Amino acid sequence: GSLTVWGICVIIFTFGIFLPMLSLQVRRLHDIGLSGWLVLIPTASLFLTEYLPSSLEYVASLLFLAPIVVYCLPSKGDNQWGPAPEQKQRYM
Repeated sequence: GSLTVWGICVIIFTFGIFLPMLSLQVRRLHDIGLSGWLVLIPTASLFLTEYLPSSLEYVASLLFLAPIVVYCLPSKGDNQWGPAPEQKQRYM
């Protein structure tokens, strides 16, 4: 009963948040001057872990963590996808 309702709510939430998160990731990659297709790297690493020998699975797991590092890079200003977003100056 309630477990089924909870499962349906989780599925609806997951599908509802997938496209906005994907678009935010692509936009961030464009802000730092990279191609949006790089969001597929974590997916590729999941497939690689299935076909690589166990000694190389750690390399594939590092590919899964690579976007975290890339998303923390600073924006490079204007690039092929348009002008850089305005950077507001913070006053302390």
